[in-house]
Amino acid sequence: HVWDYNEVSDAIRFSDCYVNRATFRSQAGGALTLTLELICKDWDDTITFPSISGTYTTLAPFMHHDLVTTVGGTAYKPQDFTLVVDNRLSPIIRNSTTRNHIVPTDRMTTCGMLFGNSADEQTLYQLAVTAESAIVATYTNGTVSLAFSIPYGMLLNRQTPGANGRN
Repeated sequence: HVWDYNEVSDAIRFSDCYVNRATFRSQAGGALTLTLELICKDWDDTITFPSISGTYTTLAPFMHHDLVTTVGGTAYKPQDFTLVVDNRLSPIIRNSTTRNHIVPTDRMTTCGMLFGNSADEQTLYQLAVTAESAIVATYTNGTVSLAFSIPYGMLLNRQTPGANGRN
């Protein structure tokens, strides 16, 4: 529940932090990124930022080419992948300069992928929204894995991938 921020000589410690929204995203040729939107109750600017150490082998990022995506048990290669977990937190401030409470509401999780237009990927549009259309996206880097599993159904937007130089 504590998050430290350091910019050159300034260090701030935020306390009682909660993740309002987490966005996992990767695209062809890039690394998996995680963007966090935090809501914190309070902060303190009288701290020293801690030292962080590690090696490339233990801190190597997941790359988009490490991604294996299955939809309904069939493997596909998306051009990009986005997973958003939105906790929809509601901060409450009552007679205070800081938040008194941070209340969770209904969580919403969305997943977006852009596929090509090959014959194999055309079958995605015929899938019914059932348990058979469950999504599993797994990044594997050596012996370390990160898996996302969306168990029931998916709705597909029939947006055709754009061609560069065309309107």
